[in-house]
Amino acid sequence: MNTYCAVGNLSQDIDYFENETFCSASTSIALNEYYKDKDGNKQENVTFLPIKGFSTIAKNMKAYLKKGSKVAIVGKLTSDEWTDKDTGKKRNKIVCKLDAIDFLEKKDDGNETNS
Repeated sequence: MNTYCAVGNLSQDIDYFENETFCSASTSIALNEYYKDKDGNKQENVTFLPIKGFSTIAKNMKAYLKKGSKVAIVGKLTSDEWTDKDTGKKRNKIVCKLDAIDFLEKKDDGNETNS
């Protein structure tokens, strides 16, 4: 089973692509982890996870989300692979391809914005 769930804030605005048959939205989510170090001082570790939505999810992301928006996500972790144009080396990164996204804040005009 490959299901990933998380809550966090978008760390950048939506990068949206659409043509006649396909649309996608990409951004990243900041995942904060808080803990105390050996001296008892509060510490924070932030992980930035790229996320991608398609179809209706992508359209809703474009319409309602921006950098800083708080969301809950459910998706599958996958590996995106490409060849670096400068070095010719193969590269990859882990991406969460969304099955669902919940908008956890109200839109500025006061309307709910859940998808």
